[in-house]
Amino acid sequence: MPEIAALAQRKNAGLAEQIDTLRLSLGVPGVWVGVWEGEALVFGRGFGTRELGGNFPPDERTVFAIGSLSKMAVTTAVLRLEARGNFSLRDAVADFVADVPRGGEITWEMLGRHTSGLAEYIAAREPKEMLAAEPERKWRAEELLGFAYGRGGKFAPGEKWAYANTNTVLLGMGMERAEGKELRAILAEEIFAPLGLARTDFGRENLLGEENAARGYNWGDAAGPSWWRGRGNVLHETTRASLSIWQAAGGITSCGQDVGKMTRAVARGNLVTAQQQAARLRWEPTDWAEEISSGFGVLNFAGWIGHSGVVPGYSAFAAHEPERDVTVVVLTNLYADRGNGVPAERIFELVREFRARGKSSAEGKKNDG
Repeated sequence: MPEIAALAQRKNAGLAEQIDTLRLSLGVPGVWVGVWEGEALVFGRGFGTRELGGNFPPDERTVFAIGSLSKMAVTTAVLRLEARGNFSLRDAVADFVADVPRGGEITWEMLGRHTSGLAEYIAAREPKEMLAAEPERKWRAEELLGFAYGRGGKFAPGEKWAYANTNTVLLGMGMERAEGKELRAILAEEIFAPLGLARTDFGRENLLGEENAARGYNWGDAAGPSWWRGRGNVLHETTRASLSIWQAAGGITSCGQDVGKMTRAVARGNLVTAQQQAARLRWEPTDWAEEISSGFGVLNFAGWIGHSGVVPGYSAFAAHEPERDVTVVVLTNLYADRGNGVPAERIFELVREFRARGKSSAEGKKNDG
């Protein structure tokens, strides 16, 4: 009906205006936002530019680094291999990866649920200093894990929850050892190909030279970028930073349309068995916020299932609300805003609140009628 189409158009225009206002206030060069109802894209819009110095708004095929959204793909691949009997989530990581502290007690499930007790490697001083000094350095998983092991264990395996990229790096190594092939091939076979993710890849050093890709930026000062915090008043391009420092924990690059497909499939269990999905979505509290709980490679943001992600140059957020079959994806080319917040998370909250207000208004009119 023309009236309904006109109303939807006005609502989308209002949402777009609010997104761009927030983008500008956060100092984000470019962002792409997508909203799906079921499999239908009802709002897809790029704002700003994918590269400073020109007017190149991102579109649904613009590639970004997606950081820890990678964990949704990696842990789904683990579940698919487990379903074939290649290993069990109850197996010890020591059966596949040597020299892991308390590796005989730590299971695949603990790694996926962040209950292993292993320390966070990226919190160590050395990798942060080394990245700042040599952004294009190619990292090996073994040396990154060494930084974690050198910080000692945080608690006994299985005792409680503590987020650590170390866990997902180990899951990636474990799959490579179990399958005898590189993680890039495993992800392509188990996730990218089944979902038709044509613009998604793992193992790229960075996005330099990629067609229709967003350049990444960090705030900093005249001396250079602030690699690990959002501070300063000068934007620096940081695209060259090697994604190898994240390995399986954050090494995937993708575009909006692909991330939307992946997030909905993961949240709805389209690639795993019903039993696996039920176990995956067994939530436990985190130490982040009361409304955020954790499952196997996914997070629950007050009913929205997905993940957030930040790597130098980029921030991303994607989540699916199963009750209404709605998916929201936000991809940006800024690491952190000047308040040290995550730009993609801020924009997601705006979209979620905007839709909640629209739903409340529509229900009020229906009840009045």
